[in-house]
Amino acid sequence: MTMTMIFFRQRVKRLEDEGHDPSDWKAACEKGLEWGDTIYTGLFFQKMGAPTLEQLEPVLEKGGALANRPVALTWDQSKNVLKRMI
Repeated sequence: MTMTMIFFRQRVKRLEDEGHDPSDWKAACEKGLEWGDTIYTGLFFQKMGAPTLEQLEPVLEKGGALANRPVALTWDQSKNVLKRMI
């Protein structure tokens, strides 16, 4: 079967249009694991009032991608990390 735009257009369904409750963790997991003729997109799960990742991880408060920041490890620390990985 060829994966064309027509193939996907016929199968993609927005969760918001299906009456999905994004506050229901179990339903979100079930929809995320479904495999078949329907491809769900949209908001699977949202927990209102929970702290954001930026609030939980102080290193993210500065803004910007972590990949663009200088490495905070010394050369010796980097070598030790690599040694443990190999």
